Amino acid sequence: MRDTLQVGLENERRFVVGEEHDAGSVAATVLATPVMIGWIEHACYEAIVAHLEDGESSVGTHVCVSHEGPAGLDDEVVIRCRLVEMERKRLVFDVTVETATRTISRGTHQRHVVSYAGFQT
Repeated sequence: MRDTLQVGLENERRFVVGEEHDAGSVAATVLATPVMIGWIEHACYEAIVAHLEDGESSVGTHVCVSHEGPAGLDDEVVIRCRLVEMERKRLVFDVTVETATRTISRGTHQRHVVSYAGFQT
């Protein structure tokens, strides 16, 4: 990890809900929780990738988020993440997910910085 990877680092990522993101459990097309979690992971990874050394990456290790309301078909979803804690290679982000009219999720996401060499078989 580079010295530039510091608490306070932020990222914002926008996505649009499409048919392929549907939960499939209600009559209307709404954002599925697993898709939302994937978007959260992506936003957090994007926040730190420029601060990793060659040969390093980051993997998600814990997600603790709510899913408080729907995001419907064609809604723009804004993921905001902020690095709030670092302990060695463990990174903790506060995250929020919003549509134009409501907050639909809030919580935390943890990632660990890993070496590519550790994944070789």
